[in-house]
Amino acid sequence: MKISKKIIAILTIFIIGIIIIIFGLNFTSYFNNNQQNSTKINELKNIITNGKWIKTLGNDSFTETYRYTFYQNHTFLELYASDVFIYSYGNWSLIPDEEDNVHLILNDSNGYWLPNDTIINYNKSNDTLLVSGASIVGIQSLEHERVLE
Repeated sequence: MKISKKIIAILTIFIIGIIIIIFGLNFTSYFNNNQQNSTKINELKNIITNGKWIKTLGNDSFTETYRYTFYQNHTFLELYASDVFIYSYGNWSLIPDEEDNVHLILNDSNGYWLPNDTIINYNKSNDTLLVSGASIVGIQSLEHERVLE
């Protein structure tokens, strides 16, 4: 059985067309996801760099307070206050993952309460930063202390 060169050429063009369509759709999806991640990261950056974020643990007889300040230049300050005051500082970044989560990465930190890799979300209804990660039980919230402008 002899297949003509025209049929081979038509089948080749057809297969190449299907491959281009498949890769084109994947590229469009990838590009759209990157744009959405970039928007989400920019929104979270603007939120976390406005004021301080506070977590208080304990009870009336003894409390521990962790206060985080994230600066626009990607540095941060962590202040631990109980019967002593300890501070830590370093650099931070926001990184998306493939599950549409945003990770807050703390570099050069002692990590007193927040681990060096924390998934974060913002709860607009009560102005809290929701965090979860390796050493955090469940999802915890940090209260927002806004800076008056």
